[in-house]
Amino acid sequence: MTEEYRPITKISKHNGVFGGYEILGHQYEYNLGDLGWHITAWPQRCNPISNFWVHDKDFYAIKIQPAAGPQDENLFQILGKFDESAIPLDEKQAILQAIEAWTEQWKKCIEEAEQKTS
Repeated sequence: MTEEYRPITKISKHNGVFGGYEILGHQYEYNLGDLGWHITAWPQRCNPISNFWVHDKDFYAIKIQPAAGPQDENLFQILGKFDESAIPLDEKQAILQAIEAWTEQWKKCIEEAEQKTS
């Protein structure tokens, strides 16, 4: 599933500790409404840092081309499905737990905003 570099729209940014891992997550919209996550994770108090694209609980390898200027967007390239047997199970579970918690938090914010405008 290697794709060309393309701009995508950042929806939200989250961070927290889940299952002993520091996890930073940026949610993006791409492909006309599809949502995915750029996840950076590392065990507390040590390295290495892992970078993944996560969509529907599937993990993909990615490359990121930083934005050229402050008004530009980062460009992402999804390289292909990650060999999930190479991801420690506790790290994978922590990442999925973080995404689930952040998704629920986002849904609550949307519901609250809709109630205020009704």
